[in-house]
Amino acid sequence: MPHFGADGILKPEQIQQVADYVTTLFGKGEAGKDVSAGKQIFADNCAVCHGEAGQGTRELGAPKLASRVHLNAGDRASIVSQVTLPRMGVMPNWNTRLDEATVKSVALYVHSFGGGE
Repeated sequence: MPHFGADGILKPEQIQQVADYVTTLFGKGEAGKDVSAGKQIFADNCAVCHGEAGQGTRELGAPKLASRVHLNAGDRASIVSQVTLPRMGVMPNWNTRLDEATVKSVALYVHSFGGGE
């Protein structure tokens, strides 16, 4: 993910607008708020990887945004932070800390949050 804020690709106001729009993708948008500017910014800059409706593209490593499950916190401030200077989530290797059965149990538990995806 590009560093939209840190590299000056988007202005702070545009990042705020796209964050307003992205929150609507998972049902946390502010009721009655006009998010049309953010929707256009998303279409121009984000949809190529995340899809027009925020459905994500696994092949590109772009997570589904239209979901109640998020790698980082699913609140507006976290969205602004991620767009400004993304963390590029990487899961640490746990195979030396947990036994095989526990790894499988945790994987099944986490998998259940995504509705089977």
